Amino acid sequence: MLFKTTVIIGLGIIGGSLAGALKKFGVSERLIGITRSDAYKRAANIGLIDIGYPLDNLGSVLKDVDLIILAVPIRKICAFIPEIIPIVKQGCIITDVGSTKHAIIAVSNTFSREGVFFIGGHPMAGSEKTGFEAGSAELFQNRPYAIVKGENTPDEIVTKISEMVTKIGAIPIQLDSKTHDRIVAGISHLPQMLAIALMNVIGKENDQDKRFFQMSGPAFIEMTRIAGSSFSVWEDIIISNRLNVSNMLQNLTAELERLQKSVEKLSTKKDFEQANAYRKRLLNG
Repeated sequence: MLFKTTVIIGLGIIGGSLAGALKKFGVSERLIGITRSDAYKRAANIGLIDIGYPLDNLGSVLKDVDLIILAVPIRKICAFIPEIIPIVKQGCIITDVGSTKHAIIAVSNTFSREGVFFIGGHPMAGSEKTGFEAGSAELFQNRPYAIVKGENTPDEIVTKISEMVTKIGAIPIQLDSKTHDRIVAGISHLPQMLAIALMNVIGKENDQDKRFFQMSGPAFIEMTRIAGSSFSVWEDIIISNRLNVSNMLQNLTAELERLQKSVEKLSTKKDFEQANAYRKRLLNG
């Protein structure tokens, strides 16, 4: 196994799914869960983790572990890093699953300590649902998993975390924090904003005529699935990546305005052809 003892702080859908994956694919001998609520008790009861603790036990639990995974919102990750780094043993690896990376890596660089290694992580998997009950050990299968080095992250730590990612079925992709945040603004955060906008546009139409919802088929339901996402999850993402998200929204607005003109001129054939070609490239890798 890669790790003797792993601690996961936060057992939401990602933290819970990671716990299941690390256990199922033999990555860590012992799994400890730490949560703010009593979720650690429920997770231990079903065998998702070996043992759990509340947050106020942080210091005593973390002093002799090999891997710590921060599976909490971004601002909490940034708050945990300076608290955790001074108390862990030499050789400990700390990683996270935050949806943006630049702010997190900046904090880890500021509070770096010799012999303790931080490496950013972001599995491109999830759901509009919350809680470990909605998770799955198979959640990461064939999904990209971003790996972002800190200033002092040795190559051997990158290799070890990449091996962990591969063992749980994901595909490790290394990139820097700025590039990561720009890319996810387009492929993750923009679709979330688009789903919200689409849902609100049609929701307001439905307020005037309830047949809008009554006649909704799979296409509309699928495109608005993530409109059900929790703001408590997305608030930190938007705050930490607002410039990139705003830029992507500007790009989308310009494209929609151009598409509107194409519709008015009955000249959308090229738009469909271009989108079809991009879609094929996406699916073919």
